[in-house]
Amino acid sequence: MPVSTSVSELHVEGKDDLHLFIHLLGRHGITLHETHGPVVLKDAKGNRRLLDMLPRVLTVSFDRVVGFVLDAEDSLSGRWETIRSHLSKIGVDAPIEPTREGFIGEAPSRRLRVGVWIAPDNVAAGGALEDFLRGLVPGDDRLISLAHQATSDAIRAGAAFVSTDELKAVLHCWLAWQKEPGVPFGTAMKALYFKHDSDAAARFVQWFRDLYKI
Repeated sequence: MPVSTSVSELHVEGKDDLHLFIHLLGRHGITLHETHGPVVLKDAKGNRRLLDMLPRVLTVSFDRVVGFVLDAEDSLSGRWETIRSHLSKIGVDAPIEPTREGFIGEAPSRRLRVGVWIAPDNVAAGGALEDFLRGLVPGDDRLISLAHQATSDAIRAGAAFVSTDELKAVLHCWLAWQKEPGVPFGTAMKALYFKHDSDAAARFVQWFRDLYKI
């Protein structure tokens, strides 16, 4: 039985994503709070869990706005095809391929508005939150190249992280050299270590505004 609620929600993969988006949107003049809105943010505690819960959230929802931010990981097309299938089951038409502006659609019979953003930018064949953040490192920053080099050196010396986490290691290395070393991504955004106005960030903010009419 669908659960009727007018509370708007944005579902993200984890705490890092949640606080990053709160502070990114805040720097664009959109004030959010984790638990009391105007858009309630939900931490799915992992990419796989978010993908698994997406059809359930869609199935039980009506008379509301619901958004999802997921990583493309190693296959944008595969991730989008899975999401598109879930959308189709509740009567939401979606294009064959994701658009760079992010997806927004409606299921009129449910009075449901749905948005999907696939990180980093709805376009890259693969990627994640870290790719989105890499584009927010100031262009004139001299430490980021050193962080890339240090991470490469660490890999050759036997660093244990998996190859898919290399960019995450680079960014955390870079954050370790900031005024307050080692802060989380969201705190780094609030502290202005990251920019807030890359092309992908501007498009994400516009997608958010259009989805929630803020």
